[in-house]
Amino acid sequence: KNLVNPDMKQRLDEFDAIKTQDMSSEESPRENIEAKKKKKLAKTTKLAEAEADPHPIPKLQLAEKNTLYNIVLITLDGVRRREFFQGIDPELSKNISAKDMNRHPFQYFWRHLAQRGVVLGDERKGSSMTVTGDCNKSLPSYHNIYLGKDSFCKTNTCPPPKDKTFLDIWQQEQNLQDSEIAIFSSWNMIKRSISHIPGSFTSSIGPEIFATKNPIFVKINENIIRHPSKWPQVRPDQYTWELALTYLKNYQPRFLAIHLGESDEWAHENNYPLYIKALKSYDEKLKELDDILKTMPNYAKNTIIIMTTDHSRGNGSEWTSHHAGNTRPEHFIWTYVMGGPIKPLSSIYHQEVPSHNITKQIIFYLHGIPTEISYPKLFSQIF
Repeated sequence: KNLVNPDMKQRLDEFDAIKTQDMSSEESPRENIEAKKKKKLAKTTKLAEAEADPHPIPKLQLAEKNTLYNIVLITLDGVRRREFFQGIDPELSKNISAKDMNRHPFQYFWRHLAQRGVVLGDERKGSSMTVTGDCNKSLPSYHNIYLGKDSFCKTNTCPPPKDKTFLDIWQQEQNLQDSEIAIFSSWNMIKRSISHIPGSFTSSIGPEIFATKNPIFVKINENIIRHPSKWPQVRPDQYTWELALTYLKNYQPRFLAIHLGESDEWAHENNYPLYIKALKSYDEKLKELDDILKTMPNYAKNTIIIMTTDHSRGNGSEWTSHHAGNTRPEHFIWTYVMGGPIKPLSSIYHQEVPSHNITKQIIFYLHGIPTEISYPKLFSQIF
């Protein structure tokens, strides 16, 4: 400083004063650097948030454990996506009348029920749903539905599962009586899928009558004996349905499963007109169920309906069969869910691809039973 002129010396003294003031301030040079890093990070985070999905996934909250929902599970065996979503297949309609061609097999469903719930599996909407695993057979699929995961079962002659099904766990979690869980099935092999303990719950499995002393079932049992099915392992769907709805009206169970199967039987016989007739009868049954629930408002307001199929079918000349493989048309299925907190959206677009295990996850999610949610984005859409 002594070597410079007075003006320069004064300017250097002012600089030293400013420097000394900065060094004595609350923030050190290191703190200043950290502050700059935080500012940069905040700016980066804000930019990332601006570019993120405009519909973030909300955190899923399990329902309270003591929530009391009723579940009605309906399966329609071997019903293709083609007929469920689009109606009769022109390629197979040779023996279908022009009048029937103009009527959707699930006309009541699409006019009155679809918009009251969520429909999954419509490829035209960008929705895909598959069989769990790649077996595409009936009993393995029912194993997968009740277990909520891919089962060891790969044939239609498997023994009962070794693990607990969702019914076993649900009954234990909420202390449900056997009479509160009822399964009615046309096909006899479904008894090998519902529980790891044979004989659990209330059940009536075809082709037999409903083994009960309650007189309200006598007439239906008499008709089962008088009018057996043409297939030895199957009870006519009409009587399975009558038994189930009679049980519903008189016992109001917490869980009611209705497994119908004539659609698959007619398809295996390459009888497309009777396959379509079976689908139309299912549509009429859905209307009947809807009408009955309207007369039971206290029960209906807490009732969830889940309807699905065990597998789809091949296309064209292969429509009669359902072979293994996760890229085949018979691997891609559909599901309908309605009631309670389910949003009324009808067919939706979704990114995740659910499978049969979604049934268990929906039921456990609704009742606050801990379970892994495999499809969080989808659940955030439908709940």
